[in-house]
Amino acid sequence: MEDALDASDVRLFSRGDTVTGTVVEETEGEFLVDIGYKSEALLPKGELAPFHEVVGPGEELEVIVTYIDEENGTVFVSERQAFFAKRYAELERAYRSGAPVKGKIVEEVKGAGYQVSLGGIRAFLPGSHLGKGISTKFERLKDKEIDLKIIEFSRRDRNIVVSRREYLKDLEEKKKRELFSSLTPGKVLEGKIKSVVDFGIFVDVGGYDGLVHRTEICWKDIPVPPQDKYKPGQKVQVMVLEADPEEERISLSIKRLRPDPWIGIADRYPPGSRVTGRVVSVTDFGAFVELEEDVEGLVHVSELSWGFPKHPKEVVQEGDTVDVVVLGVDEKKKRISLSLRRTLPDPWEDVEHRYPRGALVEGKVTKITEFGAFVELEEGVEG
Repeated sequence: MEDALDASDVRLFSRGDTVTGTVVEETEGEFLVDIGYKSEALLPKGELAPFHEVVGPGEELEVIVTYIDEENGTVFVSERQAFFAKRYAELERAYRSGAPVKGKIVEEVKGAGYQVSLGGIRAFLPGSHLGKGISTKFERLKDKEIDLKIIEFSRRDRNIVVSRREYLKDLEEKKKRELFSSLTPGKVLEGKIKSVVDFGIFVDVGGYDGLVHRTEICWKDIPVPPQDKYKPGQKVQVMVLEADPEEERISLSIKRLRPDPWIGIADRYPPGSRVTGRVVSVTDFGAFVELEEDVEGLVHVSELSWGFPKHPKEVVQEGDTVDVVVLGVDEKKKRISLSLRRTLPDPWEDVEHRYPRGALVEGKVTKITEFGAFVELEEGVEG
């Protein structure tokens, strides 16, 4: 009866079973391991797992059944094979899922690549798959632990090929997905200007360049970005308009960080009101006066003076602070008409009293024609 029970106990095992046992005793060439049955299993010292050099009584081990001697009721086990079986299973899961693994470079394969230890399992890293940002000299790579992706896996052939280049590619793709998913329209973030070109500003936002088109820099129309205001390396606040991960295109805006100043402009600058502004540019047809940030009005040459200047620069210069009268506002077209001369008295209002008929006066000849001569009596008054 007892012999039958012993045999039954032994037959409960199958070759290849993985079990957990406790070291009971160490002999000259093996360990006795209690795996929960009547007789202790035998673990040859050569079958310890890699890197497992010291084993003492009471230590738990994961082992695999390698042979069953039914006649003597003895079970042989191997920690080494259990380790490799478990590790290969983990690496196969990583291969199928594309998950990264850590490996230590242990040996150079001249002209081909490197041998890598994946926690005790050897793999091959082709030199072309080492990737960027790391030395190719073996003396600098030896024993260096790096992140890798398994690109070929065969348990039967014990063949594993890894790549750091593909790992970096996946990492970059993951970062891109995370970044673009975070770039929702309306989000405000800080970036660094990479370059300023005629059509806009490229801003680095998390490793990818986004474009602030020139029409999104400010609320007024500008032909090119102001070079004195935006320079490479400068940090700038931007708002996300659109982020397309497929095209790797990010559209940004600076002007939308604040409200459109043209909304309600007619209420702030009603016709007839007198305001102060700064001359920002002078052209052949007049002068542009800035009333507030991104809001400029035009003083036409005919509204600069009561006189007859040959060029607007005879009246105003860039940087001048001037008082102007609002003539009209077109909120839709974003236009404001201004007058400088109407802040001054109209010299024609009482001209009859200042220059009565028959009075003798002096003047400056300004033009001679076939039918006569024009004489300027004072600025804005010619006869």
